[in-house]
Amino acid sequence: MSASRSATKTAKNIASKVPTKTTPELKLPDSSDGYDEIVIDIVGNVDSGKSSLCGILSHPLLRDDLKKSNSSFFSGEIKSFENIEQNLPDEFKDVLDDGNGSARSRVMTLKHEQATGRTSSISYHYMVFDVCKPRPRIVSLVDLAGHEQYLKTTITGVISSYPEHGLVLVAKNITHMTREHYSILASMCIPVLFVMTKIDIVPDKIVNENIKKITTMSKRFGKSLMEIKNVDDIHTCLGDGKTFGFVRVSNKTGVGIPILVEYVRYIKQKPKNLIAGFAIDRVYYNITGFGIVTSGINGTTIKKGDSMVMGPFEGNLFIPVKIRSIHDDYQNFVDVLPPGSRGCLCIRFDAAFKSSLRMGMVITHKKSDVHSVKKFEAHVAIFRGKSSNIKVGYNSYINVGLTRGAINFTRIRDKETGEDLELLNTSRHAHVDLEFMSGHACLNVNDRFLFRSHRTHGIGKVVAVVE
Repeated sequence: MSASRSATKTAKNIASKVPTKTTPELKLPDSSDGYDEIVIDIVGNVDSGKSSLCGILSHPLLRDDLKKSNSSFFSGEIKSFENIEQNLPDEFKDVLDDGNGSARSRVMTLKHEQATGRTSSISYHYMVFDVCKPRPRIVSLVDLAGHEQYLKTTITGVISSYPEHGLVLVAKNITHMTREHYSILASMCIPVLFVMTKIDIVPDKIVNENIKKITTMSKRFGKSLMEIKNVDDIHTCLGDGKTFGFVRVSNKTGVGIPILVEYVRYIKQKPKNLIAGFAIDRVYYNITGFGIVTSGINGTTIKKGDSMVMGPFEGNLFIPVKIRSIHDDYQNFVDVLPPGSRGCLCIRFDAAFKSSLRMGMVITHKKSDVHSVKKFEAHVAIFRGKSSNIKVGYNSYINVGLTRGAINFTRIRDKETGEDLELLNTSRHAHVDLEFMSGHACLNVNDRFLFRSHRTHGIGKVVAVVE
């Protein structure tokens, strides 16, 4: 038996013994003015401590403590973070990692993830700030995969989560996947905080070398880098748009965790360019007592019992659909799902279309409310890899919102002069005509997207849709 097959068999044997976990109930902020929802993507190379950090920040004990005005974890307005880690209350010792994966085990949802310690999926975990200005907030932490094998999944998670911010975790080394993840966030105009993890075991010399490297990486996107040491530093990083920060963190000792929590507290909600409907990111079939359930992000107001339409199916067809029940993103049944919220819809529709239901489809009140197109125009640029082979007829793979699929370049022009180009190279921004190769998709003007094939990665912005 080969080594790889033996390792796979061992992982399966271990995974079969791992119990299935249930997520603790999330208590929503008690506020008559509602609450803000912030999304933070957590990326970085494999074994950099992403899931462990997620497990710490979303721990129910920490979550409940952040709801208090007299939080025992840290004061509501900290002026300096010096020595605060050494004074963590004893009850928070169980929040931290034990060095053997106790923190990550609280958030990993799949059995093989538990067995290998490596994330392969997209999962959401939550922090609640009741004491926060101007109003309470829920922070969604999106735990993404670090292994190159799951890069497609990570890209889908970044594009489809519409994040306000990104955390790029760096442990012992800055690898090509660290650079890849950072480039994706920065090119999509997502602000970044670098988190230097495992500082309890990584030598200072290595940490300082990594800081020099991320300084160089930041300059590539016109950003400077500074260490977060106090609240003023947080405001500088979040306020001017020209500075990325970094913090030093240990998931085992707790060093840097209060700094990071306070940074998250100040991240501001930003408007999202959502489709005027419920964009589907996952379909669950044959849920006991419910039938078919779709999860996704909502861009309109949806009420239980609404009669809506869903598509596009083959031929740009939208079919009638009935909303049977609604589940918000925090495991609560609700009668209304407002715009900008994530959730699940239990739906009833013609069973003949069941096998054609897919990620990226939209549930909306009227077909005319959305732009369901096969062709669109965009401004694009290459940010990684060689582009000498990108010409008219070139095929690539696109992630735009919750839509992903193959596209074809039908025309390439210079962005400034409008002159037709034979090739798209890295020194030039281009205006291109693109066409989906299989069916239609729902897009908005100003949607940002990423396209890729082999080692070539590019970014773009939709400037016109052809209906």
